[in-house]
This record gives sequence, C-alpha cells and structure tokens, in this order.
Amino acid sequence: MKRTTVYLPDEQYEALRRFAFERKVSITELIRQAIERAYQEDWEDLQAMEEELAKYQAKPDIATDYAQYRRERLGSV
Repeated sequence: MKRTTVYLPDEQYEALRRFAFERKVSITELIRQAIERAYQEDWEDLQAMEEELAKYQAKPDIATDYAQYRRERLGSV
C-alpha cells in the first residue's frame, strides 16, 4: 500500500469527518471506498484489455479484424 496526501476544502473535510464518525470508519477508508466505486468499471475494462493484449502478444495469429470484432462483441457491422 502506498501513502498519499490529499488536500480537501474545509467544508468537505468536516463533512467526511462527520460521515466517517457516524459509520465508525476512517476518512481514509471512506476515500478508498469512493475511489473504488468511481473507478471499478474502468479498472475492470483495463484488466480485460491487458488480458487480451497478453493473448495477442503470445499468439498474434489469433487477432481478428475490426468488422469481425464488431459482429462478435457488439452485434453489429
């Protein structure tokens, strides 16, 4: 785990502090949860892309052209 510093406006910090106290978690945990919710789909997309790229790099002849991709994945031409 890495450490970072985030600067928040006073009002936002106070709201997070109260919210964290009510839920018995740290402000840090609230921020982690918010980041995960906000970017989960993007992370999943990046992971899928990296897996596909690794497959292609291992065996380039498995590549499909764009029209075939659209038919298979998106149902259109």
